[in-house]
Amino acid sequence: MLLFGTFLIALLSYIDKRNK
Repeated sequence: MLLFGTFLIALLSYIDKRNK
């Protein structure tokens, strides 16, 4: 579960980086 959460956070920051 922890790994999935880390992956989710990484994906979120990746999308945020693309938006800017």
